[in-house]
Amino acid sequence: MKTIKATHLLIFSILVLFTACKKDSVDHAGTKYTNNKGIEVYITKNEWYLTRNSMGGGFVNLRFAGSTNADKISIRTVGDGLLMDNNLPLTNAKFSGDGPISFTATSVPSGTFKAQTILTAQKGDQVFEVTLVSEDLKY
Repeated sequence: MKTIKATHLLIFSILVLFTACKKDSVDHAGTKYTNNKGIEVYITKNEWYLTRNSMGGGFVNLRFAGSTNADKISIRTVGDGLLMDNNLPLTNAKFSGDGPISFTATSVPSGTFKAQTILTAQKGDQVFEVTLVSEDLKY
């Protein structure tokens, strides 16, 4: 009889622990984006960081990874006004990258700011854009 009560107490304790933690936990596993046409983009890594160049300018960089059911995926970069969509290699439906998303040649923003970029997933003739936004950044 004591074994049954001890087992019940253990199970009850585990349930209470998971219930209590669930409320305050943050899902670091990633974010899934879907559209009404069935295109999915799952982001598993989304890390923004800043670097400077020797002329006083700087780079907003993004280290990212994810997966998709799309046929093709690209990421947008911006450099002093020039927009480019760069195709990302898909290997077993997974993609990743690490590098500049935007840059300024001779100056950097003062104070805090947010950066963003667009991932474009294409499946057949359907296109789905996902906007990734940084947390507050500061040089």
